[in-house]
Amino acid sequence: MQKVSLYTRHNSSRKYEKVSAKASFGKGTFPPGTIFVLRYVREGKRVFETLKDCPDLKTAHELRLTREIELLRGKVAAPAPRPAPTPKPVAQTPTAPSSGTLMLDAAIDRYLENVALKSSKTSNGYGYTLQQFYRALGNKPLTEVAKQDLYDFIAYLRREKLST
Repeated sequence: MQKVSLYTRHNSSRKYEKVSAKASFGKGTFPPGTIFVLRYVREGKRVFETLKDCPDLKTAHELRLTREIELLRGKVAAPAPRPAPTPKPVAQTPTAPSSGTLMLDAAIDRYLENVALKSSKTSNGYGYTLQQFYRALGNKPLTEVAKQDLYDFIAYLRREKLST
């Protein structure tokens, strides 16, 4: 059997509170404009469905029971598929004209030139960290920097007592 639960949602947030049994039997009051939400599982995924034009608790319970019956009968339609996200354009990193590949030291210098427009504390902090990264890795083509190099950098910082 499919269980449908009734919740309220706080205005301008995603915080939900389950409507208690005490509130369901007339002991609780909800101010006008309370947002009622149904929670259930559809096709293996948890769904929070906001009830539109639901003025009071009694109507919310009626809609909850209606949704439960629809789920039992299999009449709840699957959600419309989300449109595929549009791919973001990827900026091509220009390579050094002499060797054909951008080396790590040149990439760090280029990045620090761009960061120089930020505050001096920010650019100095980035510069210090990138120089540590360069000392840990050495000068290698930027295309060869892999995830393992980041793990090696973490180990380097720990050996140098610069990280916990």
